[in-house]
Amino acid sequence: MLRGPPALLSTRHCLNMCDAQTSCPRDTTCCFMDQTRKWGCCPLPKAVCCHDGDHCCPSGHTCEPHRSSCSKGPLVLVPWFSKLSARSEAGGNASATDVKCDNKSSCASGTTCCKLKTEGWGCCPNEGHLIKKYSLTH
Repeated sequence: MLRGPPALLSTRHCLNMCDAQTSCPRDTTCCFMDQTRKWGCCPLPKAVCCHDGDHCCPSGHTCEPHRSSCSKGPLVLVPWFSKLSARSEAGGNASATDVKCDNKSSCASGTTCCKLKTEGWGCCPNEGHLIKKYSLTH
């Protein structure tokens, strides 16, 4: 299962505001996480937020909790995405330990920058860079 924390953007106009105090990067989707009662960021634009509160699927797909995946029709099945906590605007900009993607975006320490299909940045787990390209670009 791919865990894709979103890149933190330093300028407010580049953010996708979940509410007045919480944001996700542009080209990600705000989804409310029921267990933590906080916003989370799905690393996909216009994503479908799954009812379990922790996962999301690409636009046009359906959450399949019994399969831990997303479906688009009977033959297309892809792993679902895990959301991470959204950024609190009161918390300020990225920290000094963050990984810089470009002059506007960064990822939390322990993750790596991943280019998204939308040409924006997402953050992927730094697990030997074993990320399936399909998961990030489709």
